[in-house]
Amino acid sequence: MKKTLIAFEIFLLVGIGGYLLFHETINQLFIDESAYRQGFYVPKDLEDSFDELDQILNKEDRNSLKSLSSEDDLSMYHFGLGTYLRNRWGLWGGSRFSEYFNELGIYHPDDMSGIILTSYWRHLNDLPLEVKRQVKYYQDYWEQVDQADTLLQDLPASTDSIKNEH
Repeated sequence: MKKTLIAFEIFLLVGIGGYLLFHETINQLFIDESAYRQGFYVPKDLEDSFDELDQILNKEDRNSLKSLSSEDDLSMYHFGLGTYLRNRWGLWGGSRFSEYFNELGIYHPDDMSGIILTSYWRHLNDLPLEVKRQVKYYQDYWEQVDQADTLLQDLPASTDSIKNEH
């Protein structure tokens, strides 16, 4: 009886261990680890983000967002929902969603969340997403910033040559 009990315990330990090992192996084979960041699902593209936003936001929040009179009003979401998306979805770098935007030519997380929110608002209102136009808007902005930086670098470094003669 004692031998049978010991054999049964060994069988259970091996069986449970085997199951856990099998389960872990299956998870590694079928779960795309790049789809998760700190335990949260990270969308792969804008369409995927709409599905996630539909799950994250309750119906009241979706309706509130949808009812904005224009996409210009989305700026009120920059520091709330926008910050949440930038942090949760790893838009500051390294996530597959930030890489998706990098491939579009968008590199700043604020621009990424702006495109996400604008596209989601357009999606909710059955409007064309116009992603290329949105990307161009941000690229043009950064080109102007670069030009202004270049002009500032050409200014004299010091104002010591200006004398007050009063």
